[in-house]
Amino acid sequence: MLVHLAPPVEPLADGVVILRPPSAADVEAIVRYCDQDQLEGWWLPISPGCAPDLPGRVVEEWINGWAGQESYNGPALLAEVEGAEGFVGVAGFCDRGQGVIEMTYGVAPKYRGQGLATRIVRLASPWALRDPSVITVELRIAADHFESQRVACKAGFRLSGTVTCTVNSTGETFEDLRYVFSRDEEEPAS
Repeated sequence: MLVHLAPPVEPLADGVVILRPPSAADVEAIVRYCDQDQLEGWWLPISPGCAPDLPGRVVEEWINGWAGQESYNGPALLAEVEGAEGFVGVAGFCDRGQGVIEMTYGVAPKYRGQGLATRIVRLASPWALRDPSVITVELRIAADHFESQRVACKAGFRLSGTVTCTVNSTGETFEDLRYVFSRDEEEPAS
């Protein structure tokens, strides 16, 4: 059975980061990041030089994901911080079956190094576990991506082996580290 997460009724906040569902108004922020060449690190599901309509389609997919409709990139929560124009980060969710939700996250390049990724993961993972169908939230992280491994540990996740993934378009396989946060774990540290 697939899990259909409902968006949070109120934004999730910790005093620094606010996580909220996307809206059509967020297209402008994505266009701005594209124009400013701020897509480094694939923190958004978009690439430099993309089709002009792609930012709108990405936001539409995030919104469709919350509505339980087919969505390649959704659902997602967008992260805001005081003083920034638009959103500065994203937390996405993908049902992996058997009560497991994979969470992805990213932070805009000019906002990195401030602990925002850890805050995003700390807010989003316990929130996802409030859904009665979700047993575990997982992060899949490349073995050489030490910054993301540090985020996982700081957010209360524990290493739980590896997972082999296949890129459908190329047939290439790779192995990621699997970090998990479950209901039986302690709440992530603040």
